[in-house]
Amino acid sequence: MSESSRWLSLADELFKTNPDIFNEDNYSVQSLSIYLRDLGRCVYCGLDLLQQRQHAYHFVSFDHLLPKDKYPALAKETTNLVLSCRACNGPKRQWNPNYDPKIVVGDGPLTDEQREQLIQRVRDYFREVNASRNAKFDRERELILTAMKKNATMAATAGA
Repeated sequence: MSESSRWLSLADELFKTNPDIFNEDNYSVQSLSIYLRDLGRCVYCGLDLLQQRQHAYHFVSFDHLLPKDKYPALAKETTNLVLSCRACNGPKRQWNPNYDPKIVVGDGPLTDEQREQLIQRVRDYFREVNASRNAKFDRERELILTAMKKNATMAATAGA
């Protein structure tokens, strides 16, 4: 039995044994199998998407490792779908991690090794892209916190 089949089987079992909890209103068998396979975490940043209901229901998305417009045969293939937080899925958008040297040739299901290599490429891409964004954010945060402290001091002085 393949890894994908094992997770689908486990998800199907959860559906059958807990129909009041797991149903098509909040999960599909496929989406639950992806949650299980990816251990409830964003595969890119590691955020635990099961830590709070708000994350599990509102901050989660499923990302196509290989963009569905470039790989239409893999659009619904579970091996091409990963659990992702919205903060990671948004910036990735249509970015294609299958650049030279290509990891995937053809349009069959991805192997576990191919999935892991593609995920690592996305992580590396984020690390590179986010370096300057994080430096800018650190400066923004510093200025905002300084302004908030200044305002608190002025309010305290005015009230005294």
